[in-house]
Amino acid sequence: EGTYKDKNGDTAYIPKGFQVSQVNGENEVDDGLVIRNATTDDRYVWIEVPKSIYKTAISETDYENIEKDMQNYTAEYKEGYEGYSDTWYSGCGISSEEEYNNLKNKMLTSVYNNGGFYISQYEIGADSYVTANDNGARLPVSKEGMYPYNYVTVAQAQQLATNMDSGEKTSGLMFGIQWDLVCKFLESKGTNPGDTVNTIVDAIKINSQDWGNTWLATFEVFKGKYYDISAKTGWIDVQDKYDKQNRILFSTGITQRNSMLNIYDFSGNVWEWTLEYSSGYDFNVPRGGSASSHLDHSTANNRVSDYQDWFYTSKGNIVYGFRTTIF
Repeated sequence: EGTYKDKNGDTAYIPKGFQVSQVNGENEVDDGLVIRNATTDDRYVWIEVPKSIYKTAISETDYENIEKDMQNYTAEYKEGYEGYSDTWYSGCGISSEEEYNNLKNKMLTSVYNNGGFYISQYEIGADSYVTANDNGARLPVSKEGMYPYNYVTVAQAQQLATNMDSGEKTSGLMFGIQWDLVCKFLESKGTNPGDTVNTIVDAIKINSQDWGNTWLATFEVFKGKYYDISAKTGWIDVQDKYDKQNRILFSTGITQRNSMLNIYDFSGNVWEWTLEYSSGYDFNVPRGGSASSHLDHSTANNRVSDYQDWFYTSKGNIVYGFRTTIF
């Protein structure tokens, strides 16, 4: 475990057992710093959270004000989502409210002290696929070319995420405030992804189709596998250009087009379970949209709302997946 400094002088801590990528474009904080687990080869991206955001927090244990300062910093990405908070829910895979709060406080302290956290570079995947809930029996990985790890409940996803090799750090599902901090990181370091949006903020909040896999998004792929959800054709190897997608689920990291700052499929492909709770719908919140979602339900900062019948915490589905964090 140690601290890495890139050529610009920006720093990130490196968990024990991880290595910084030597690939150009992956070894600087401003580009999305990538690290790999030397044993499992899982990949993660550093999310910088500037120390300057803390206007009221005075110490690493000032949890309430650390969270409040983070919320103020990311406020625009929660506009219109009242009733969503990082609050314990009995179906989230954490046994008690006390355990949940202890985990959240540990995350807040770590981000405050270290100036950021890691998220998996890809939606968590597996080297095999299922057609129904398998109770989390597959090995979860953060690698390119995997089948998305779907058909899991939030509790199963939290258990899988917790057990991933994180060195001497803590792993788990992302809290809602972490997701919003990723949006802010994309805003501060990212670039306009395409012609249909005016700013990176618009891309995150209004129209993410230029860099995510959503219903009717159009882009080219030449590798990996895909599943036609509408036609139920099953998983098929991509052997040639495949465009004009209509509810197509892809394997992880299938195209550079769907990455920003080295984070793949943060908008679309599969909804990603989080530890954020919706009091209005009484479930944990999947974020970011899916391959079967309309454009306005697939923005990078999106929280499930209108499709509440699909997203009860106890269910699993072909478009339910997850992403992990290390802190």
